[in-house]
Amino acid sequence: MLLRAEVFSFKCDIDEKGSFVDDQREFGNNYICDEQDASVQSLFVITLATHCTMSALAGAMMDTLGPKITSMIGQCFHVIAWSLISTLTAESNVRVYLGFIFMGLGADTAFLPTLLITRLFPGAAATIITLIGSASSASFAIPLILNSYLTDSGISGCWWYVGFGPCLFLFVAALSMPLKAFRVFEDDLPTNQGNAQTDQRTLSECPHLSKQETGELTSSAERCSKEVKEAQPTGAPTKHTFLKTLFSESYLLVVIYFVAVGWITSFYQEAHDRILEPTALNFLGSALPFSFIPCIILGKLSEGIGILAVMGIVNSAGVLAYAFSLKQTVVTGIISVLCFVVYMSLFVSQVFVYVEENFPAKFFGRLIGIVQLVGGLLSLLCSPLFHLTVGLGPKGMYVVQLPMIGLLLLMYLVLARMWWIHRRSQVSRKKENDPVAIAGSAVPEL
Repeated sequence: MLLRAEVFSFKCDIDEKGSFVDDQREFGNNYICDEQDASVQSLFVITLATHCTMSALAGAMMDTLGPKITSMIGQCFHVIAWSLISTLTAESNVRVYLGFIFMGLGADTAFLPTLLITRLFPGAAATIITLIGSASSASFAIPLILNSYLTDSGISGCWWYVGFGPCLFLFVAALSMPLKAFRVFEDDLPTNQGNAQTDQRTLSECPHLSKQETGELTSSAERCSKEVKEAQPTGAPTKHTFLKTLFSESYLLVVIYFVAVGWITSFYQEAHDRILEPTALNFLGSALPFSFIPCIILGKLSEGIGILAVMGIVNSAGVLAYAFSLKQTVVTGIISVLCFVVYMSLFVSQVFVYVEENFPAKFFGRLIGIVQLVGGLLSLLCSPLFHLTVGLGPKGMYVVQLPMIGLLLLMYLVLARMWWIHRRSQVSRKKENDPVAIAGSAVPEL
């Protein structure tokens, strides 16, 4: 859409007649020159980096300001972003970057508060997160809709979206979002999920307490009451502090995994018009809005086989997406696009589900924010890498494509280690939650 509006075209050379020198559009490309293409494609990385960086602050805002205020601030960022984008011309420079920076600032600030609804559906968090993620995936259709309204004079036709998009959702957030987050019923690590079962078993084995009838507890009832209290999780155990969780091996591994996801996604999005055949390139724009379909399927599948197995499937889709992009034909290009759609379907949702299942709920906002902060900042490395490969000719992309395939293969080792830690935690949890025989006699009725 930006290329069609000739944004950044001032970076291309013109002759004495005012015409572009070596206009690449005459050869079937969407861009005028390499400099314009590289500048427009770098906006994706800048927006992604801003979006991920803001996630850490958005997570903290959810804890302090509450979901309603946080979401409304995010939608205000979107209003500013689209107001700036709707005024762009071929000569615009600073406004382009400001528009996409504000878009990045508003992305997770508006989105993350919606994830708190998972607390109303205990045991189904994976499905709820992926359903919300699938709705987010469907938003890929917005650029296609806006592009159909693009005029020859610029992208001023996007003004209608400012009103029917962020302004409308600002109103919805003000009416529907709660001021305070929903209560966390399981406020600790997954190990305490087993404690709830232990408490239930202990209560069933204890005699009925007779305080209501006599005002006193029998000796056997006192013993059981003490055991129930000991079985309950403490409010803030030392081993579950935020810093200890932050620097745990399982959390550091998921950060490494998401950094790789950011690199894989950023480079493919920046270089898609150079690594894909034109037919496959057009198919990419049409297929991405349908990434909500594999998102829902994989989200439901994670409840049966686990999120780590699903992450392995997603990683395999990434390997195939890059492998089939090495040969520029219609068939391999379309297969590459389909695999990339699967990879993008759980772009962030897979990390959300993993963090939700393996770390304390009270740290959820901050943990997912920091994951995206690190991933977003490091994804900036893809922009100069893309600029470097642009001038290397048609095969120059191999310099990055092949290492990206190697990185994806390396992620299998990371996922294997994450699975081993998860498995070890499950075994340890089972040992801790073995039922203990509680001796006691029935309380005689009075």
